[in-house]
Amino acid sequence: MTDPKVHLVLIGGINNSAIVWDEFAVHSPSWLELHRRVCPALDDVNDIAAALLDDLPEEFYLCGFSFGGYVSLAILAAAKHRIKGLILANTQDRADSPGQTRFRQKSLQIAAEGGYEELVAGQADIVFHPDSARLEHLKVVRERMVIGYGVERFMAHLKACITRADSRELLRTSSMPVLVVAGEDDIVIPAKLQQAMAENIPGCTYRTIAATGHMMPLEKADKFAQLVVDWIDVQVSH
Repeated sequence: MTDPKVHLVLIGGINNSAIVWDEFAVHSPSWLELHRRVCPALDDVNDIAAALLDDLPEEFYLCGFSFGGYVSLAILAAAKHRIKGLILANTQDRADSPGQTRFRQKSLQIAAEGGYEELVAGQADIVFHPDSARLEHLKVVRERMVIGYGVERFMAHLKACITRADSRELLRTSSMPVLVVAGEDDIVIPAKLQQAMAENIPGCTYRTIAATGHMMPLEKADKFAQLVVDWIDVQVSH
């Protein structure tokens, strides 16, 4: 018997626990069943994808934010037939550049030497839009997530970023509905890179959210959720 529910799998980024989706859930309709997943502490996106797939619905819409987008692309490569539509948020389809690899390797060194929490705390002005960086409740939520995430998972996921494959050809030939949502002021993965990704995907829908940095699910949960829900509603109605 066909499952009448519409399932949406949500995969967050590095240093994100499941609470990154709390406000998104508040703005989601009852007909959409959310499955929030935290990536296990494995150092290969393909291994993470395999671990998550064991516990996901038979068919689902898939939303990957930041590092969660890299994992979502690995899920797409492994189980395209199970994905009804893909949402990529503040993420990219390219492998790391040499500069990104050097930055991650430096972060790995700092974390290995005991500087994980200080390192993450110092990145608040990079991951948040200036307006959001001043909001105390967002800082508190981020601190809670970091504590739950932990240095072991952080280091494993940095290594997974470094070794992930380029996914441009995978997306170009995916033949499924894709929505790309970018924060207009994302410094971590600039919107121009996300727009280029969208332009490479046949039939892709591209949307931006103004005055938003990298932490879009926290900064503009209502607008982000509305874009995702409206897009899924259109796909379901077809």
